[in-house]
Formats: sequence, structure tokens, C-alpha cells
Amino acid sequence: MKRWPKIIIVICAAAALFLSVDTCFCLDPIESKKEFYDKGMKCAMAGNFFDAWGHFQKALSLDELCREAKLDLLILDDVLHDKIHKDEVIFRFKGVNYTNIMLFDEAIAEFNQAIAIKSNYADIYNCRGIAYNGKGLYDLAIHDFDEAIELNPKIADFYYNRAFAHSLKSNYVDAVTNLNKAIELDTHYNEAHIKRADLLSKMGQYKLAISDYTMALEEMLKVYGEDDPDLYIIYYNRGKDYKLIGKYDDAISDMAKTLEISPKYVDAYIVRAITYSLKKLDNFAEADFLKAMEIDGNRAEIFYHRGNHYSNKGEYMKAKLDYENAISKKADYTEAYFKNALNCEAANYPEHIQDAIKSYKSFIVLAPDRYRPYVEYARERIRQLTKFENSRTYASPAH
Repeated sequence: MKRWPKIIIVICAAAALFLSVDTCFCLDPIESKKEFYDKGMKCAMAGNFFDAWGHFQKALSLDELCREAKLDLLILDDVLHDKIHKDEVIFRFKGVNYTNIMLFDEAIAEFNQAIAIKSNYADIYNCRGIAYNGKGLYDLAIHDFDEAIELNPKIADFYYNRAFAHSLKSNYVDAVTNLNKAIELDTHYNEAHIKRADLLSKMGQYKLAISDYTMALEEMLKVYGEDDPDLYIIYYNRGKDYKLIGKYDDAISDMAKTLEISPKYVDAYIVRAITYSLKKLDNFAEADFLKAMEIDGNRAEIFYHRGNHYSNKGEYMKAKLDYENAISKKADYTEAYFKNALNCEAANYPEHIQDAIKSYKSFIVLAPDRYRPYVEYARERIRQLTKFENSRTYASPAH
């Protein structure tokens, strides 16, 4: 769902230019935003611009945050004022339609034809950049977004789309810089706040991320109320960040809101269970782990995190069973092997030494480069445990 800067479309006598004998516009109140928007696209691709304007306007009246409709109204306004050739607009809408159904090569071909008519209309480059993004050609996408911004530096969505391409290349700093500009141009740009929050969270800037999630929530609640089905993921992401900065009550509250909207969202049960565990509310934690298992008993992460919970409580046998269950469901679960090894050592049972050695060895084989310090630790523990097996003297590591 995209929003575009607020515009006032004035239909004057010149709008007669758009009238078509084959009229496809109607104002059926039972139709949804998507139905009106799709009708607008169909009319625009056929060159019935006046009818398209009516449908996009109706879609916008049903959802004032609908950025696609706002943009399309801008395009039609430019046709009215002879800023873009009608044939170019038709190619543009056909390309957008192909992009929407993920036929990116066909979309790019349409945009190329539009550019061949007039090569200095910013939105065409923006649209082609989106199609390149869809194909995974991020450098070409960024080049097109650069061109769009050079031609018209005042459109927030061009910066948002360039940020998205940079984020797909893991260029988070560049992405955030572009999102900052998008939000500067449109302070109510919800998707930009949400995307910036996601990236700030990945960068460990949790408090700033929470601020952006909160702004987006406030805007969405104001427009859609509590019934918006998309709210749950924002509550969930904000709740995760609250947990990471130690605001456990706020995290639990956000997970409750998440589950109120999406009662079978397993990840929310997992995060809330972990948070309860951190607060030493063991019964609540274990109840949430069980609820998550009822919904999806094949999720290895549930068993892994419950294993952590039991191990932290000193219930090492229960933890061992959970780690083994996690590994049985996800054979390359690197962290589960490492935690299982630590847990076996913490139990301080000689009969578990071979289990610990085996888990450390599996961890070493699977561990990515970022776990190098832990790999060195695992190798040292294997040496020490092997020495114990040979000498029957054993000292448990700190846990």
C-alpha cells in the first residue's frame, strides 16, 4: 500500500479530452478500493483517461493512504496539462500492470517504448526501476531511480524505491539516507517510516526503530482504526524491539495486540514466551510455548527457545530433549547444536560428555564465519572434554 503527496485534481472543460464512447466508470458503493483501482488501470491502458480518473478518485476516497491512486491521478493530471504524451501514458500503465503481476520483462519492454517517445518524464524511469528491482537487477534499478530523482527531486516515492533497492543490496546506510529524504518530503509516508524502522532495527538502533513504528501505527489507527489487518506486523516488530531494549512489559503488550489481530501468528507466541521467561514468569512462558506448538508443531524455533528457557531454569534434561527436537526438525540448526553442547556440560553428568562433544563438532561444521569466536570456543571445549574422557577429571565451564 503506497501513498503519494496530496494533490488537488481540477477537472475543467479541457477534461473533455478524456471522454470516451466506451465508458467503464460507475460508482457502485459495494465495490472495494482494489476493484475501483483495477478498473482504473483497465481504463487507463485502453486510453479511457476520464473513466480511469473517476475510478482512481473513488479508490482514493475509500483509502486516503492509497499511494498508487495518488500517483496515477498525478499522471492523468499531467496528461491534462500536456506534460506527457497520451501514448506514453498508455505504455506506462501497461508496464505497471505487468509489474503488478510480476511479468517484469514485459513491463520493462513497455517502459522502454514510453521512454522512446519522451525520455525526460521522471515517473517512467521510476516505474522501470521497480521492474528491475523485481528482476533482482538492483544496480539498474538504482540507476533508473537516480534518473527519476534528477528529473523530479520532489517525489518522496522515488527516494523510497531507491532505498528499497539499496536495502536489497544490504546497503543499509544508503537506504536509511534515502528514507530520511522520503520522510522529509512526506512526513506521513507510512511505508517509509516502517521500512526505516525495519532497517534501524537490523542496525541495532532499536529506540529509533520503535519511534518510527509508533508513528506508522498512529497514522494507520487514525485512518483505518483497530480493524486494519496489517497492524499486527507493526505491533510485532515494535514488540521485538521493546524486548531487545529490556522493556518487557511493553513487549508483552505489543505481542498481545499482535495476537488479538492475528491469533495464529506463531512468532508472536514465541517472542512473548521468551519475554515471559526473561521476567521469570515461567508458567506464562511455558503456556505460550505450548500454544505455539499447537499451532505449528514442526517449527524448530519453538523447541529451541523452550530449550533455552529450561536450560536457564536448570532443567537440563528437558532442555536437552527440546534441543534434540529442534535439531530433528531442522538438521542444520547451528545454534541448537551449540546450545545443546553447553547444556550437556552444564548438567555436569559424565554420561553426557560424548553428546556435548558430538554437538560441538556439528556446530563447527555448520557455523558461518560470523560465529568464528564460538567455533574457537567449541574446539577448546572438545579438547578439554576429550582430555577428561581420557583422565576422568572434569571441570564444568561457566554457563
